[in-house]
Amino acid sequence: MTYMGNKMFWDQKFLERSNKALAPEAVIIKYSELLKEGSVLDIACGDGRNSLYLSEKGFEVTGIDFSQAALERMKGFAEEKRYDITAIEMDLSQPTSMEQLGVYDNCIVSHYKLDQATLLKLKNHIKPEGVLIITGFGHKHICDERISADELIYRDEFLVLKEAFELINYEESIDERGFFTTYVFQRR
Repeated sequence: MTYMGNKMFWDQKFLERSNKALAPEAVIIKYSELLKEGSVLDIACGDGRNSLYLSEKGFEVTGIDFSQAALERMKGFAEEKRYDITAIEMDLSQPTSMEQLGVYDNCIVSHYKLDQATLLKLKNHIKPEGVLIITGFGHKHICDERISADELIYRDEFLVLKEAFELINYEESIDERGFFTTYVFQRR
């Protein structure tokens, strides 16, 4: 699946950004207090807006993304602040991509729609009692040429998590970018 653009699109987008890291997502700040102490896997981390924040809060962060340009930017921002963030280039559209990952205390997914097979695999990468936060464009978002209905997050997609995770919080929000949903799960 190509989510809101392919690798070339995102590499170019990150190369064109200013030399300043974006602020972390407000919902990541809000729900970070629920994260279990320890490590966080940041899936589709981009140039590190959330990884940097979580590292500052004392978490051991691993960020994965398919954009080398994004990861290079994140590494640069981390070096400036003397944060130790592990950056891994990974294309989650490849079926075996997650096999190289370890097990983490927590996981966040911001602005990336995981396919059903990858969602199912998350249980193998999050420790018991660990927290999974998934946030992105939700089912009520108005689609346009950049974001299609296939890229929106729908509640029924998370039925595959039911055996391994408990939904502990759900939030809907609207800002200038559109309609968002945030799901917070805890690993059983």
